[in-house]
Amino acid sequence: MRIKTNDADKTKEQLINELVEMRQKVNAVENLLRRTEEELLKRDKLLKGVADATKRLLAVDNYISAITDALAIIGEAVAVDRVYIFENHLHPETGEKLVSQRFEWSRDSVKPQIDNPYLQNASYDAQGMTRWYVLLSAGKSISGPIKEFPTAERELLEQQEILSLLVVPVIVGDKYWGFIGFDDCHSERKWSKNEESILTAVAASFGEALERRRAEEALRLSEERFYKAFNFSPNLMAVSTFDGRFIDVNDSFLRATGYRREEVLGYTIFELNTLAKPEEGDKLIRMLNEQGRINNMETHFRAKTGEVRVGLYSGEIISIEGRKCILGIINDITELKKIEKEMARLDRLHLVGEMAACIGHEIRNPITAVRGFLQLLKKNKEDAKNKEYFGIMIEELDRTNTIITEFLSLAKNKAVDLKAQNLNSIIKSLSPLLAADAMNSNKSVEVELGEIPDLLLDEKEIRQLILNLARNGLEAMSSGGNLYVRTYVDNNNNEVVLSLRDQGKGIEPDILEKIGTPFFTTKDNGTGLGLAVCYGIAARHKAAIKVETYSTGTTFYVRFKL
Repeated sequence: MRIKTNDADKTKEQLINELVEMRQKVNAVENLLRRTEEELLKRDKLLKGVADATKRLLAVDNYISAITDALAIIGEAVAVDRVYIFENHLHPETGEKLVSQRFEWSRDSVKPQIDNPYLQNASYDAQGMTRWYVLLSAGKSISGPIKEFPTAERELLEQQEILSLLVVPVIVGDKYWGFIGFDDCHSERKWSKNEESILTAVAASFGEALERRRAEEALRLSEERFYKAFNFSPNLMAVSTFDGRFIDVNDSFLRATGYRREEVLGYTIFELNTLAKPEEGDKLIRMLNEQGRINNMETHFRAKTGEVRVGLYSGEIISIEGRKCILGIINDITELKKIEKEMARLDRLHLVGEMAACIGHEIRNPITAVRGFLQLLKKNKEDAKNKEYFGIMIEELDRTNTIITEFLSLAKNKAVDLKAQNLNSIIKSLSPLLAADAMNSNKSVEVELGEIPDLLLDEKEIRQLILNLARNGLEAMSSGGNLYVRTYVDNNNNEVVLSLRDQGKGIEPDILEKIGTPFFTTKDNGTGLGLAVCYGIAARHKAAIKVETYSTGTTFYVRFKL
């Protein structure tokens, strides 16, 4: 009986031990399950944070706030005290590898480090962080309690009250751009492999966001530079399709052509008739197709008013949304051409004037002698039968003398007697003479004198200028025509203007180009010096002569600067 009792006691003790052991195993499993569940919950929270942060990084509203918000989301998900982004850069002079903090999120319970001067333009080597650069640039992470870090690294990190951290590299465009750091300032945290791999993926998302931002910024800067270069260029610029349809034009284009933007965009150069010489357009397209670009080809374009202007055209083929287009630039040289033409004309005038100054007196002296002897012979009764011929010879000598006088008026260095006087007074004194000339050919002169200030004028020369221009206008009209003489002030250009408008048939373009050229004339008995003299007088008064001609008449403007 006793043996049985002992056996029963032993069996009971074993059973209790087995139950205790089983309970311990159950507890261990429960603890494992609890820890696994916590890890899963932690991972799920982290993954959700990653998803939310990535979604925020994709926002396009504000790049800075998007990154800051994403750091806050990740910081809460990882349960850390501080999250930050550092960017690598080089010292501008030495080329030393530096790093600077760009973004940060931190809890209220810890001190932010975004304004820490030691974290701006920090040297990896000088701060004892050489190991960081080597590992991070190789794509590896750095993690663990700070107390396990090398002494050189601990000093800077402990100043920020960091107990544990995880740092993962940020790769932008296959290059080590910088890193993201996660600080725990309340515990000596051990970072799991899952956390490191997930947060490395987060760094990749930030890298993509930074790469996208860099591309967007480069595009924005490129577009801004193009916009400024396009719209603020003094040259005419246009973007068009290969069939000549305008996509965009700059302000200089609109100013030079006189069109409004809505009158140009969507229309072709053929619809607007902007090509003054269509054959030039064919040549431009052919050269662009063959060479891909054109540099400074002289071309002619037409403004809205019909005025033909001259420009140096440069063009290049560009691609817009996959479509071949043309970027065209015109350097408007119309005024330069006019100046060159005027300079050439003045040079011819001066050359003729210098010749006149050299030989005029030498010719006049013998002419005077010949004329005197002819007058004596004319009075001689023995030569009475030749009297008529002597008169003709004297008239021709007088005509020659008049030409020499006009010749001498072209001299560049001819002295002028400038005095302050009113242009209207000179015109009034000439009015009877102009009216008499007009009446002789059944024409009339109408004078309209505006209120103008005094100018520095050589009265004799201005009288000659007015008479030459007025007589040319009268000769250009048929019987019954009117010549209109006006004076007024052009306030926009700060000039006094003398205008003479006839009612003739206008001047042909090929003749207009030669106006003012010495010895060029369309008159049977003209010398070709009258208008040349006028241009010379205007030049000596620092005035300019402009011509407008139509089929209903021509207007000469003499513009005196105030």
